[in-house]
Amino acid sequence: MARDYAKLHEKEYDEIVLENEALLKENKRLKNIEKVVISTSIKMNELLDSNKELVSTNKELLKRIIEKDQLIQKLLDEIERLKNNNHKDSSNSSKPSSTNGTKIIPNNRKKTGKKAGGQVNHIAHTLKAHDVEEMLKDKDNVKHIKKAIKALDKKCPKYIVDLAFDIIITENITDNIDKLNEVQYGNKIKGLCVLLATNSYMSYDKIVDLICITTNGKIKLSKGTLVNWINEFSDSIDNEIESIKNNLLDNDIMHVDDSTMKVNGMNYYQLCLCNNQSVLLQASDTKSRKAWGNTIVPKYLGTIMKDGTRVFDHLSNKKAQCNVHISRYLKGAYEFSGMKHKAPHSLSSLLNGINNYRNALISLNYTCFSSEKVDKYIKRYDELIEQWGKELKGKSKTLYKEEIRLYNRMKGKDKNEILLFIKDFSIPFTNNIAEAAQRGIKIKQKIGKFRSETGASNHCKIKSFILTLIKRKKPIMDSINQILENKSVLA
Repeated sequence: MARDYAKLHEKEYDEIVLENEALLKENKRLKNIEKVVISTSIKMNELLDSNKELVSTNKELLKRIIEKDQLIQKLLDEIERLKNNNHKDSSNSSKPSSTNGTKIIPNNRKKTGKKAGGQVNHIAHTLKAHDVEEMLKDKDNVKHIKKAIKALDKKCPKYIVDLAFDIIITENITDNIDKLNEVQYGNKIKGLCVLLATNSYMSYDKIVDLICITTNGKIKLSKGTLVNWINEFSDSIDNEIESIKNNLLDNDIMHVDDSTMKVNGMNYYQLCLCNNQSVLLQASDTKSRKAWGNTIVPKYLGTIMKDGTRVFDHLSNKKAQCNVHISRYLKGAYEFSGMKHKAPHSLSSLLNGINNYRNALISLNYTCFSSEKVDKYIKRYDELIEQWGKELKGKSKTLYKEEIRLYNRMKGKDKNEILLFIKDFSIPFTNNIAEAAQRGIKIKQKIGKFRSETGASNHCKIKSFILTLIKRKKPIMDSINQILENKSVLA
């Protein structure tokens, strides 16, 4: 039994040894696996960290790509906008016609088929004998010469109308001759020079040359003398300007506008206030609310006809907007959208169509539309504004910036100002008479700039007086001479 136990014990011991060796091998294998796992785990952590960095970098790159795409789109829109600006002219924007350059503006007038020149039943304007006989009644300004002729031919007229550039010298005789000044110029040459400088836009050099040439070199004025005459005339029409202001204040409608000009190299503005009878121009260094506050506008109680400016918003007056400006902007919005936005074109057609119908009714002595018509037109206007909003939905604010601004104007505050002409036939459709009164300053700037604010102010005063004379159909030269003789014309 003992020997059998030893064998059994030995056998168990061998098994334990073998099992221990197997366990050692397994332990060694597991340690190797553990090393691999630890190494793999470290690598995994490194990969995770690297992945986090890559994700962060990817997000940053994606953000940059989006920003670059947005920038590229903005630049493309800006390029398109600048292309559209190149196609702007006086027909589809507020740019003056002088900036059209070589662009050919299409003529929208319908062809009549008539030949050029005088038409059948056209009233002739040729000077006739009875016109000359009417002139001869003006003994002060018309010199009548009778000339006997011996031989007649077919071309011999009854009257010959011409001009004389005679020098008239008046010598005053008195016992106190020593107390008289030696020489001074008369009112006619002063008035002519004021008229040429202000209304004919001639430079002082050209006026001096003209007077010298027409008098065969006998009268040689200095530019300083011209400046003095203009200053004196400006001071002498203060009462006339007050009369113009009173007329503007008493009228139901006053047109306002402004235009740029240069004074001693600085930007200035000519502020214009006018109606069908009067024009008042005023020089200002700005066109702000404060600048307009220095005019008669704060005293005015009637309707102000203007463009899209907001400088009069604080006033309680009724305000109307020039629909010719609006029509130009709508035309531009339609064209610069590539004719895709139909609402601007329809709105322009609506406004102009209403005005044409209104003019026809005015010619038949109607004073207003029926309330049903007014409601119908306003409803149609609102429908087109709503359609326009849908066409602009999601559009680029860079490319369609001006169109979006116009849409917001016509939808919001400007709506009542734009449509006021529908509700009241006395309200003009356009602000054209203010624009016409402003045109002269553009011509003047081409001749020469003003050297001082006083020169600009004097020009505006005298031009106001002359334009008012034209509106009231008063003789300009006679009126200027009356002022120089200390007589009232408008006051």
